[in-house]
Amino acid sequence: MKNEKLRFIAAMTLLFIALPTAASANIVWPSLYIVSGMMKWYIILAGLVIEVLFVKFVLKPTWVKSIVMAVGMNVASAVLGMFFIPFTGLVAALLYGLMPFAGGTFDWIVWGMSYILAVLSNVVIEGLFLKLVFKLKFKKNFRWILVANALSVILAILVLGFTMRGVMGI
Repeated sequence: MKNEKLRFIAAMTLLFIALPTAASANIVWPSLYIVSGMMKWYIILAGLVIEVLFVKFVLKPTWVKSIVMAVGMNVASAVLGMFFIPFTGLVAALLYGLMPFAGGTFDWIVWGMSYILAVLSNVVIEGLFLKLVFKLKFKKNFRWILVANALSVILAILVLGFTMRGVMGI
């Protein structure tokens, strides 16, 4: 009889602990929207144009090599970014959720954190691609890759704002 009561108490305790988790299991964080926006063909094309221009005018290779480098960087960041960007966004949402002033996963602070982490994810991936494939120094190229990706990701977010009214409080 005593063991049954202990099992019942343990089961109820686990159930009550799991309830908040189950209730928020359908949570979506902004980085998922960002990465889906970055996968639109017109955002990819705009990002490629931006990065081809940065590669051409900063590194000064031929136009063909600039295109090859930018396409390679973007393939790497698209393939790996599909995993890293949502993961970093989840971490941002979870960390923000621990703050006493947290306003929810779609709070502007989480959007900002997700934007910064998406940009940094792409910078790391693309910088490592240039280092491994073209033997270029990561530190030397950090700034222009950062600016190019900041422009590309903000473009994805802006387009997202126009195509998904209400998601970002617009």
